[in-house]
Amino acid sequence: MALVAEELAELARLPDSALPLERMAALISAEHQGKVRAEDISDAFNQLAEEFLGTHPNPADPATLTRFIHEVAGFRGNTDDYYDPANSYIDRVLSSKRGIPISLALVHLCLAERIGLEAWGINFPGHVLVGYQGLDQAYVDPFSGRYLSLSDCKTLFKQNLGPRQAFSDHYLRAASPRAFLLRLVENLKQVHWRLRDWSVVERCLIQQSTLTPEVRDWLLQRGIVREMRGDLAAASQFYQEVIETATEATLKETAIKRLTAMGASKSTLH
Repeated sequence: MALVAEELAELARLPDSALPLERMAALISAEHQGKVRAEDISDAFNQLAEEFLGTHPNPADPATLTRFIHEVAGFRGNTDDYYDPANSYIDRVLSSKRGIPISLALVHLCLAERIGLEAWGINFPGHVLVGYQGLDQAYVDPFSGRYLSLSDCKTLFKQNLGPRQAFSDHYLRAASPRAFLLRLVENLKQVHWRLRDWSVVERCLIQQSTLTPEVRDWLLQRGIVREMRGDLAAASQFYQEVIETATEATLKETAIKRLTAMGASKSTLH
Protein backbone atom coordinates (compact mmCIF):
# COMPACT_ATOMS: atom_id res chain seq x y z
CA MET A 1 0.00 0.00 0.00
CA ALA A 2 2.82 2.41 0.89
CA LEU A 3 4.55 1.74 -2.43
CA VAL A 4 1.28 2.40 -4.27
CA ALA A 5 0.85 5.74 -2.49
CA GLU A 6 4.46 6.66 -3.26
CA GLU A 7 4.04 5.94 -6.97
CA LEU A 8 0.78 7.89 -7.09
CA ALA A 9 2.50 10.86 -5.42
CA GLU A 10 5.44 10.65 -7.83
CA LEU A 11 3.17 10.59 -10.88
CA ALA A 12 1.03 13.42 -9.50
CA ARG A 13 4.06 15.71 -9.65
CA LEU A 14 4.13 15.41 -13.44
CA PRO A 15 2.52 18.17 -15.53
CA ASP A 16 -1.11 17.60 -16.48
CA SER A 17 -0.29 16.74 -20.07
CA ALA A 18 2.03 13.92 -18.95
CA LEU A 19 -0.21 12.28 -16.35
CA PRO A 20 -0.83 8.58 -17.19
CA LEU A 21 -4.58 8.51 -16.60
CA GLU A 22 -5.04 4.75 -16.75
CA ARG A 23 -2.19 3.87 -14.41
CA MET A 24 -3.16 6.53 -11.88
CA ALA A 25 -6.78 5.34 -11.86
CA ALA A 26 -5.45 1.81 -11.29
CA LEU A 27 -3.25 3.02 -8.42
CA ILE A 28 -6.23 4.78 -6.83
CA SER A 29 -8.15 1.51 -6.93
CA ALA A 30 -5.15 -0.44 -5.63
CA GLU A 31 -4.63 1.86 -2.66
CA HIS A 32 -8.20 1.25 -1.51
CA GLN A 33 -8.39 -2.46 -2.19
CA GLY A 34 -4.93 -3.86 -1.67
CA LYS A 35 -4.62 -6.84 -4.03
CA VAL A 36 -5.00 -4.89 -7.27
CA ARG A 37 -2.19 -4.72 -9.81
CA ALA A 38 -2.04 -1.91 -12.34
CA GLU A 39 -0.47 -4.37 -14.78
CA ASP A 40 -3.55 -6.62 -14.62
CA ILE A 41 -5.77 -3.67 -15.48
CA SER A 42 -3.54 -2.79 -18.41
CA ASP A 43 -3.68 -6.41 -19.60
CA ALA A 44 -7.49 -6.38 -19.45
CA PHE A 45 -7.63 -3.25 -21.60
CA ASN A 46 -5.09 -4.74 -24.02
CA GLN A 47 -7.26 -7.83 -24.39
CA LEU A 48 -10.36 -5.74 -25.11
CA ALA A 49 -8.44 -3.68 -27.67
CA GLU A 50 -7.16 -6.83 -29.38
CA GLU A 51 -10.70 -8.19 -29.53
CA PHE A 52 -11.91 -4.97 -31.10
CA LEU A 53 -9.09 -4.74 -33.65
CA GLY A 54 -9.52 -8.40 -34.55
CA THR A 55 -13.08 -7.83 -35.71
CA HIS A 56 -13.10 -4.22 -36.92
CA PRO A 57 -11.23 -2.49 -39.72
CA ASN A 58 -8.56 0.05 -38.96
CA PRO A 59 -8.82 3.01 -38.77
CA ALA A 60 -11.68 2.76 -36.34
CA ASP A 61 -14.30 5.41 -35.72
CA PRO A 62 -16.05 6.58 -32.53
CA ALA A 63 -19.39 5.00 -33.43
CA THR A 64 -17.84 1.58 -33.98
CA LEU A 65 -15.89 1.70 -30.71
CA THR A 66 -18.92 2.89 -28.76
CA ARG A 67 -21.03 0.10 -30.18
CA PHE A 68 -18.31 -2.43 -29.31
CA ILE A 69 -17.99 -1.20 -25.71
CA HIS A 70 -21.71 -1.22 -24.98
CA GLU A 71 -23.18 -3.89 -27.27
CA VAL A 72 -20.38 -6.40 -27.81
CA ALA A 73 -18.29 -6.13 -24.63
CA GLY A 74 -21.45 -5.41 -22.62
CA PHE A 75 -20.41 -2.43 -20.51
CA ARG A 76 -23.32 -0.43 -19.12
CA GLY A 77 -24.38 1.73 -16.24
CA ASN A 78 -25.14 0.03 -12.95
CA THR A 79 -28.78 1.01 -12.62
CA ASP A 80 -29.39 -1.65 -9.96
CA ASP A 81 -26.87 -0.30 -7.44
CA TYR A 82 -25.60 3.08 -8.58
CA TYR A 83 -23.94 3.92 -5.25
CA ASP A 84 -22.00 0.67 -4.92
CA PRO A 85 -18.36 1.71 -4.28
CA ALA A 86 -17.26 -0.98 -6.76
CA ASN A 87 -18.63 1.24 -9.55
CA SER A 88 -15.68 3.60 -9.00
CA TYR A 89 -12.90 1.00 -9.02
CA ILE A 90 -11.67 0.39 -12.56
CA ASP A 91 -10.64 -3.22 -11.87
CA ARG A 92 -14.13 -4.02 -10.58
CA VAL A 93 -15.73 -2.27 -13.55
CA LEU A 94 -13.63 -4.31 -15.97
CA SER A 95 -14.73 -7.48 -14.18
CA SER A 96 -18.45 -6.75 -13.75
CA LYS A 97 -18.83 -4.50 -16.83
CA ARG A 98 -21.00 -2.24 -14.68
CA GLY A 99 -20.10 1.25 -13.56
CA ILE A 100 -21.01 4.89 -13.24
CA PRO A 101 -20.45 7.56 -15.90
CA ILE A 102 -16.88 8.42 -14.92
CA SER A 103 -15.59 4.85 -14.67
CA LEU A 104 -17.27 3.91 -17.94
CA ALA A 105 -15.82 7.05 -19.52
CA LEU A 106 -12.42 5.76 -18.43
CA VAL A 107 -13.11 2.55 -20.37
CA HIS A 108 -13.76 4.65 -23.48
CA LEU A 109 -10.59 6.70 -23.00
CA CYS A 110 -8.30 3.74 -22.37
CA LEU A 111 -9.58 1.78 -25.36
CA ALA A 112 -9.61 4.82 -27.65
CA GLU A 113 -5.95 5.45 -26.88
CA ARG A 114 -5.05 1.86 -27.78
CA ILE A 115 -6.77 1.86 -31.15
CA GLY A 116 -5.66 5.32 -32.23
CA LEU A 117 -8.73 7.46 -31.58
CA GLU A 118 -8.53 10.83 -29.88
CA ALA A 119 -11.00 11.02 -26.98
CA TRP A 120 -11.35 13.05 -23.81
CA GLY A 121 -13.41 13.10 -20.66
CA ILE A 122 -15.84 15.93 -19.99
CA ASN A 123 -16.62 16.82 -16.37
CA PHE A 124 -20.19 17.76 -17.21
CA PRO A 125 -22.28 18.75 -14.16
CA GLY A 126 -23.75 15.62 -12.59
CA HIS A 127 -22.79 13.27 -15.42
CA VAL A 128 -19.38 12.71 -17.02
CA LEU A 129 -19.43 12.56 -20.83
CA VAL A 130 -16.93 11.54 -23.49
CA GLY A 131 -15.88 13.61 -26.48
CA TYR A 132 -14.30 12.13 -29.62
CA GLN A 133 -12.35 13.77 -32.41
CA GLY A 134 -14.59 13.57 -35.47
CA LEU A 135 -17.90 13.84 -33.62
CA ASP A 136 -19.25 17.28 -34.49
CA GLN A 137 -21.46 18.70 -31.73
CA ALA A 138 -22.16 15.21 -30.39
CA TYR A 139 -21.03 13.55 -27.19
CA VAL A 140 -21.16 10.02 -25.81
CA ASP A 141 -23.06 9.26 -22.62
CA PRO A 142 -20.87 6.41 -21.30
CA PHE A 143 -23.58 5.30 -18.86
CA SER A 144 -26.07 4.41 -21.60
CA GLY A 145 -23.91 4.33 -24.72
CA ARG A 146 -26.18 6.91 -26.36
CA TYR A 147 -25.09 9.93 -28.36
CA LEU A 148 -26.09 13.32 -27.02
CA SER A 149 -26.52 16.38 -29.21
CA LEU A 150 -25.83 19.86 -27.90
CA SER A 151 -29.57 20.21 -27.30
CA ASP A 152 -29.57 16.95 -25.34
CA CYS A 153 -26.69 18.23 -23.21
CA LYS A 154 -28.60 21.42 -22.43
CA THR A 155 -31.61 19.36 -21.36
CA LEU A 156 -29.43 17.12 -19.18
CA PHE A 157 -27.86 20.22 -17.64
CA LYS A 158 -31.27 21.60 -16.65
CA GLN A 159 -32.28 18.22 -15.23
CA ASN A 160 -29.14 18.07 -13.09
CA LEU A 161 -28.90 21.68 -11.92
CA GLY A 162 -32.41 23.05 -12.29
CA PRO A 163 -34.18 25.17 -14.91
CA ARG A 164 -32.85 28.50 -13.61
CA GLN A 165 -29.18 27.63 -14.10
CA ALA A 166 -27.59 29.13 -17.21
CA PHE A 167 -25.89 26.73 -19.60
CA SER A 168 -22.47 27.57 -21.01
CA ASP A 169 -20.30 25.82 -23.58
CA HIS A 170 -17.46 25.67 -21.06
CA TYR A 171 -19.30 22.78 -19.38
CA LEU A 172 -18.44 20.72 -22.46
CA ARG A 173 -14.71 21.43 -22.42
CA ALA A 174 -12.23 18.58 -22.15
CA ALA A 175 -11.25 17.79 -18.57
CA SER A 176 -7.55 17.56 -17.82
CA PRO A 177 -6.34 14.16 -16.58
CA ARG A 178 -5.88 15.67 -13.11
CA ALA A 179 -9.41 17.07 -13.03
CA PHE A 180 -10.78 13.74 -14.26
CA LEU A 181 -8.95 11.82 -11.52
CA LEU A 182 -10.08 14.30 -8.87
CA ARG A 183 -13.68 13.71 -9.88
CA LEU A 184 -13.15 9.94 -9.83
CA VAL A 185 -11.90 10.15 -6.24
CA GLU A 186 -14.61 12.65 -5.30
CA ASN A 187 -17.31 10.20 -6.39
CA LEU A 188 -15.72 7.48 -4.29
CA LYS A 189 -15.43 9.83 -1.34
CA GLN A 190 -19.08 10.86 -1.55
CA VAL A 191 -20.22 7.23 -1.61
CA HIS A 192 -18.24 6.41 1.53
CA TRP A 193 -19.31 9.65 3.22
CA ARG A 194 -22.89 8.44 2.82
CA LEU A 195 -21.83 5.17 4.45
CA ARG A 196 -19.95 7.07 7.21
CA ASP A 197 -16.90 4.97 6.40
CA TRP A 198 -14.51 7.61 7.64
CA SER A 199 -11.27 5.70 7.11
CA VAL A 200 -11.99 5.38 3.38
CA VAL A 201 -13.16 9.00 3.19
CA GLU A 202 -9.87 10.13 4.69
CA ARG A 203 -7.90 7.97 2.26
CA CYS A 204 -9.79 9.66 -0.58
CA LEU A 205 -8.93 13.07 0.86
CA ILE A 206 -5.27 12.11 1.04
CA GLN A 207 -5.44 11.09 -2.63
CA GLN A 208 -7.08 14.40 -3.51
CA SER A 209 -4.34 16.23 -1.59
CA THR A 210 -1.76 14.21 -3.50
CA LEU A 211 -3.29 15.33 -6.80
CA THR A 212 -3.72 18.97 -5.77
CA PRO A 213 -1.63 19.72 -2.64
CA GLU A 214 -2.34 23.43 -2.90
CA VAL A 215 -6.07 22.96 -2.18
CA ARG A 216 -6.72 23.74 1.49
CA ASP A 217 -10.29 22.44 1.39
CA TRP A 218 -8.94 18.90 1.63
CA LEU A 219 -7.36 19.80 4.98
CA LEU A 220 -10.63 21.28 6.22
CA GLN A 221 -12.48 18.12 5.24
CA ARG A 222 -9.85 15.96 6.95
CA GLY A 223 -10.43 17.99 10.08
CA ILE A 224 -14.17 17.35 9.84
CA VAL A 225 -13.57 13.63 9.33
CA ARG A 226 -11.26 13.48 12.35
CA GLU A 227 -13.85 15.35 14.37
CA MET A 228 -16.52 12.84 13.31
CA ARG A 229 -14.20 10.02 14.39
CA GLY A 230 -13.71 11.61 17.80
CA ASP A 231 -10.04 12.45 17.24
CA LEU A 232 -10.32 16.05 18.37
CA ALA A 233 -6.57 16.62 18.71
CA ALA A 234 -5.96 15.73 15.05
CA ALA A 235 -9.04 17.72 13.98
CA SER A 236 -7.67 20.75 15.81
CA GLN A 237 -4.34 20.45 14.00
CA PHE A 238 -6.04 20.34 10.60
CA TYR A 239 -8.22 23.35 11.43
CA GLN A 240 -5.20 25.30 12.65
CA GLU A 241 -3.33 24.54 9.43
CA VAL A 242 -6.29 25.78 7.38
CA ILE A 243 -6.44 28.98 9.43
CA GLU A 244 -2.70 29.57 8.97
CA THR A 245 -2.36 28.68 5.28
CA ALA A 246 -5.68 29.11 3.46
CA THR A 247 -6.14 32.17 1.27
CA GLU A 248 -9.91 31.72 0.90
CA ALA A 249 -11.78 33.64 3.60
CA THR A 250 -14.66 31.17 3.70
CA LEU A 251 -12.32 28.26 4.47
CA LYS A 252 -10.67 30.20 7.28
CA GLU A 253 -14.05 31.19 8.72
CA THR A 254 -15.34 27.62 8.63
CA ALA A 255 -12.18 26.30 10.31
CA ILE A 256 -12.41 28.96 13.03
CA LYS A 257 -16.08 28.19 13.66
CA ARG A 258 -15.50 24.45 13.90
CA LEU A 259 -12.46 24.90 16.13
CA THR A 260 -14.41 27.25 18.40
CA ALA A 261 -17.43 24.92 18.54
CA MET A 262 -15.17 21.98 19.24
CA GLY A 263 -13.58 23.86 22.13
CA ALA A 264 -16.98 24.77 23.53
CA SER A 265 -18.07 21.15 23.29
CA LYS A 266 -14.98 19.98 25.15
CA SER A 267 -15.56 22.53 27.92
CA THR A 268 -19.00 21.07 28.69
CA LEU A 269 -17.57 17.63 29.44
CA HIS A 270 -17.03 16.72 33.12
